[in-house]
Amino acid sequence: MTQASSSRPEDLRQLEHLLPIGFAFLLPYIPYWVILALGGLSILHALVFSPLLIRVTTRQEETRQRFSPGKLYYAVGVVALLIIFHDRLHIAVGVWAILAVGDSASNFLGRRWGKRQLFYNPQKTLEGFVIFWILGGAAAWILMWWNLSGWGAYSPAFLLLCAFLTALLCAIGESLPPVIDDNLAILWIGALSLAALQPAYMAEDVPGSAEPHVSLFTAVIVNLAAAVAAGLLGWISWRGSALAALLGVLVAVALGWEAFAALLMFVVLASLSTRMGFAHKKKLKISQGEKGQRGLVNVVANGLVPAVIALLALGSDYVLLLPFVAAVSTTALDTVSTEIGQWLGRHPINPVSLRAVPVGTQGAISLEGTLAGMAAALIIGSVPFVTGSFPAIWILPVWAGAVAGGFFESVNASLFRHQFKWSDEALNIYSTLFGATAAVCIIQAWEWAA
Repeated sequence: MTQASSSRPEDLRQLEHLLPIGFAFLLPYIPYWVILALGGLSILHALVFSPLLIRVTTRQEETRQRFSPGKLYYAVGVVALLIIFHDRLHIAVGVWAILAVGDSASNFLGRRWGKRQLFYNPQKTLEGFVIFWILGGAAAWILMWWNLSGWGAYSPAFLLLCAFLTALLCAIGESLPPVIDDNLAILWIGALSLAALQPAYMAEDVPGSAEPHVSLFTAVIVNLAAAVAAGLLGWISWRGSALAALLGVLVAVALGWEAFAALLMFVVLASLSTRMGFAHKKKLKISQGEKGQRGLVNVVANGLVPAVIALLALGSDYVLLLPFVAAVSTTALDTVSTEIGQWLGRHPINPVSLRAVPVGTQGAISLEGTLAGMAAALIIGSVPFVTGSFPAIWILPVWAGAVAGGFFESVNASLFRHQFKWSDEALNIYSTLFGATAAVCIIQAWEWAA
């Protein structure tokens, strides 16, 4: 998707990126141990063979490192998917196809024909984005069908929907400002999307899996009222309030009032914490705008992951309520800890070096802010339990996932100090996704251990 001048080494690199997907056609016909052995060889290739034997595809900065991190992430990530989805290899292959075909084709063709820069990342182009989506989705559809030995339990139309929706989400993730390696971003987002669309369990086996039963009309009326209130109170700009209302309608219809209540609680906690000590924060020039009002960009950065989770849940059940609440808890922890820390934090530190830093330093954490953020995450995680949709045992994984997502953002911001435009917003999106992923992984590990 990158906009750059065409070059033969980069073209060959993309060919090296694409060719391994050919092995996906062999997976139905070879033993699983052979699949793992080939995966081990791919990791060895990334670490040793490629930098030694195929130097023309090794970028200048990788030559100094003596290996390619991107190639290693590609190999390790694909092998991890083949292990995680060992009983549903078509999911691993579908994500792999999006990475191999979508990413390489968008790079190769985007560098030649890409003209329209994406407003949130000038290094990417609209043409590359569309190429990634279309070719990645088509490749995923074909290879999922192939590895299912036919359509299996899924109709061609359903697999097509899964493939293209997942490819679209991966394209969005890959096109964001560079916060994490794009290979990891594609594999991460793709795996979560396909796993959510094709769960390994039946909804009725999951606590709180009843239909939400929220009418569209009721959801619209309630969210219009909430948006007007937020706008009049000055918590969110009018444009931001309009987008937040659309998000609220989607959440209420897809996941029910329990999820909407958690989202509304986030708005209240985030807005109140932003106003607390506002004069002090404004004096230090670290306040949220001139009036402590959050805008359209804040709604997108904080709400994109919850919105996607709600979208994936549309027409189904409460299976995705847990990752949704974990995502909202994560963004609440981040927002509240930042705002309270900037107001009351007396000794902020860099979470990596543990050295004292000035108030407002990117990625810094304080005891006061961290405790406030953890409390906010616990409050939001408890909302579905109070309403009877969560078993009590789910509160701890949701809270732990939020804490993990918060520290992911702080450490990442402290280590890399992203200077690209919109990189802070991109980091918010990925930290929210990290919190939701961590919560699901904790629940899965808990169930396996039991």
